[in-house]
Amino acid sequence: MAASTLAAGARPLLSAVAQAVPRELPPLAADSHRRDPSWREALTLVLDSVDASSPREALAVAERLGRYDADAIESMAERLP
Repeated sequence: MAASTLAAGARPLLSAVAQAVPRELPPLAADSHRRDPSWREALTLVLDSVDASSPREALAVAERLGRYDADAIESMAERLP
């Protein structure tokens, strides 16, 4: 699980995950969670896990995101609802 690679202060609390999942809410909501820069490491792990057996759409997204630098990725994350 990529979230387990996050720095201790950046990981969601298990209680927050337990409350969010049944309600279909994100445990790391962009509007209420301050991102630690280590989140990009977790994103890299997720993108690296995309391979030839992944859906075509996932391959396209992983390839596209792989072209951006850290500043661009942060800028995109800031715009998420």
